[in-house]
Amino acid sequence: MKSRLLLVALACLLTYDPALAVLEKVATAKTRVSLGTNMYLEIKSEFSSGCYDEEGLNLGGNCEFKNRLNLFSNGEFHFHDNLLRFWRHTLVYFVKINEEGYLSDLNNDGLPEIAIYPMIAGNNPITDAFIYTVKGSNLIFYGMGRFNFEFGPHIVEISKGVWREPLLCI
Repeated sequence: MKSRLLLVALACLLTYDPALAVLEKVATAKTRVSLGTNMYLEIKSEFSSGCYDEEGLNLGGNCEFKNRLNLFSNGEFHFHDNLLRFWRHTLVYFVKINEEGYLSDLNNDGLPEIAIYPMIAGNNPITDAFIYTVKGSNLIFYGMGRFNFEFGPHIVEISKGVWREPLLCI
């Protein structure tokens, strides 16, 4: 009986089925983006201390993510955590800004733009991504774009200079 069940399960895995899409990576999210030689942006997300015991079991209580945004340049870290302050209960990622990749000079000023996306859980939502220009060790707000975490390969509908209040995940 067990061998027959295993054979049926193997046959199902070898047959294409849209339901198997849950096994495929569909998002383009990253936590580290290279800006060139010895320069990168990195998002680190971790739970606040006291959320889990040694075995990884949740201890309950108010467990929040601590999202950190670091820019490493010229041997130094520059911290931009304030840009992630809105999202204490969700993961934050870099996503592709266009078909070419994670960096793009959208306004042809010689400086790259990047997109930061808070993964708002839901029913395949299309929500806001926040776009910033990288200028030296600074991140300067550029505008907003729309992104579908579960399907969208990159940002769409980029609006320069437009600010929409972030969805607060409290």
